[in-house]
Amino acid sequence: MSTKMEMSYFNKQVDIGGIKFYLAGCHTFMVRSSTPLNVLSSAVMGGDLYQASCIINHTVDEKYDDRDPERDLRELARELYPQDDVIGLMTAIFVDKTEISYAEINKLKVASISTSGVGNGCAAGLPAETCGWSGPGTINIILIIDGNLTGPAMVNAVITATEAKVRALMEKGITLPGGKVMTGTNTDAIVVACTGRGDKLSYAGPATEVGYLIGKTVFDSVSRGIGEYVLYHQRGGSFKSD
Repeated sequence: MSTKMEMSYFNKQVDIGGIKFYLAGCHTFMVRSSTPLNVLSSAVMGGDLYQASCIINHTVDEKYDDRDPERDLRELARELYPQDDVIGLMTAIFVDKTEISYAEINKLKVASISTSGVGNGCAAGLPAETCGWSGPGTINIILIIDGNLTGPAMVNAVITATEAKVRALMEKGITLPGGKVMTGTNTDAIVVACTGRGDKLSYAGPATEVGYLIGKTVFDSVSRGIGEYVLYHQRGGSFKSD
């Protein structure tokens, strides 16, 4: 993974103080924060409760099967951001296809950053053998919340985001072979990152303001990503950099 990569601003930014988005080459999307973010995630590298000022989503080859992806991401992170507080995700989609949705209410601001591949589909609660394999696929979601969520509220945010992801899959008509509902892929990952600014928020369900923003932005970004993914495959191509 060791290559020198040119850094550039991503083509879309959001109005959250201290947050900037970058591309390193065409393979690595970066979220950089001027101050550490409070993070809960299922990321390959840096998963768990964490404080991080950099989050990366890195494109790997569709045939990537290394047994130690965390090591590979750490090597990459050392080149891009030589500090320890880095969260790392992997995807088979080229990250210049990243979708970003942003919304705000009453000083609360939320951005959802996602890459949405829908091969490798699954449905929670169904045996693995009933799920279809149409190639590698992962839905990675990075939530940046300009707010002060408690630990339980961050878990609540994961639930709300997952519900929004499933809604996006259903409304886009993405199903398993045989027509069963698809709830995600076998390798989906999520990062919930909070600035810690503002009043403490103990809940993030769909009826709360922050939960509404999470649901709206995740649904929007994942829906657009799924739409682009399906369109590319209908044209007989792969969802890769132009």
